[in-house]
Amino acid sequence: MSSYLAYVDGRFVPMPYAKTHITDRGYQFADAAYEVVTYINGIALDMDAHLVRLHRTLDAMKINFKMSDRALKIVMRTLLERNNIQTGSVYLQISRGVAPRAHIYPDDMVPTVVMTCARLTQKALYKNAHVPLKVKTMADKRHLHCDLKTVGLMPNILALRLAREEGFDDAIFIDDKGHITEGTSWNFWCVSQDNIIKTRFLDERILHGITRQTLLGCAKDKGYDVVEGAISYEELKTAKEAFATSATKFVRSISVIDDIILPASYPIADSLRDAYMQVFFGENIPFEGLND
Repeated sequence: MSSYLAYVDGRFVPMPYAKTHITDRGYQFADAAYEVVTYINGIALDMDAHLVRLHRTLDAMKINFKMSDRALKIVMRTLLERNNIQTGSVYLQISRGVAPRAHIYPDDMVPTVVMTCARLTQKALYKNAHVPLKVKTMADKRHLHCDLKTVGLMPNILALRLAREEGFDDAIFIDDKGHITEGTSWNFWCVSQDNIIKTRFLDERILHGITRQTLLGCAKDKGYDVVEGAISYEELKTAKEAFATSATKFVRSISVIDDIILPASYPIADSLRDAYMQVFFGENIPFEGLND
């Protein structure tokens, strides 16, 4: 495999030298689409259908990909020919491209195109056609692992982008029961009229935030009533405060949720931010004027 040629952004290069930039969003966010096309005796199977699905994925992700289908087909066939493969597969990946790491991305990004190939042996073809499988049933949790901090952040990125396009700064997610889960890269909190602080309970639908964990301790140390439970959308309409927590946002107040305007003062969020900073800096709290 190491002696094979790969295709990277217009160049055929040996596999050991086939590289993209470290800040490519396919690497840092799994912000990429892919297809695998099989060739048998030089004939591509379902090529046009693969390309239709590829464009549907790219369009949904809003990746501005300009290369024509004809050019893609030529490159795939050339890659196989240069590797002396008649029966095998081509892996095609198109990422959003290279940009400084941030959930929001520039509008003028140039996608990164990578292709690799592999040989299919007669033994493998026979096995795929004639040898039955043994399988085990498992609960489908493929999209229920927000608690794992993986680079698969494409849904978060699309939600943030859509929120920005509609004039908001960020987005929060709601589960199938109408309960708030979390923001695109942060945990969500709110404060009721009777000063009870609430944040969602830990499960597979939210990231188990480290800042969230520390802040729970701060809130309890300050004597606040804290509930880890489900938060309905209706609760937001009467909330006194709402705020976000993360390693980069610290404790950041929220003033608007959809058409809900929250009160313009944030005494509990401000006190919790101070308490959080005091954990690390004592009374010498940095970032004076953080709320300005």
